Amino acid sequence: MTKKEYERLSYQLEHLKIVTNNALKSLELNLKSIENLEAQLQEFIHEERPTSPTYIPPVSQVDVNSKPSDLIRMKEVIRMTGFSRSTIYLKMKKRDFPQAISLGCRSIAWLRKDVKDWILSKVNTSRKLTE
Repeated sequence: MTKKEYERLSYQLEHLKIVTNNALKSLELNLKSIENLEAQLQEFIHEERPTSPTYIPPVSQVDVNSKPSDLIRMKEVIRMTGFSRSTIYLKMKKRDFPQAISLGCRSIAWLRKDVKDWILSKVNTSRKLTE
C-alpha cells in the first residue's frame, strides 16, 4: 500500500468515525425525545378527568334570540356539553345522545332543542339521585 492510499484510507476512516458519532448523538437525542413523549402520554393517561362532564353556560351566555329549532354544528355541541367529538359519536352510537341530522354527504347538525333537552334530562336525573 502506498503512502497516498494509506492517507486516503485514514482520512475516510476518520470521516466515518465523525459521521458515526454524529449519528449516535442524533439517535440519543431522538431516544430522549421519545422517552419524554412516553412520559407525557403516561401522565395524560393517568390524569384524573371527570367521566361525564356537563357544561351548562351561565344565563348571561345564553343566546336569547336563538330559536329552539335552530340547527347547531359540532363545535356548538362540544361547547354546550363539554364532551369531545369522539365521545359525542360514541354516545350517539349507544343511543345515549340525540342523533345528528345529515345535511349532506359530509355535514351534520343537531336540533338545538334536542341537545338542550338532553342536557336538562341529565341534570334532572343527577339531581334526583342526590336528593
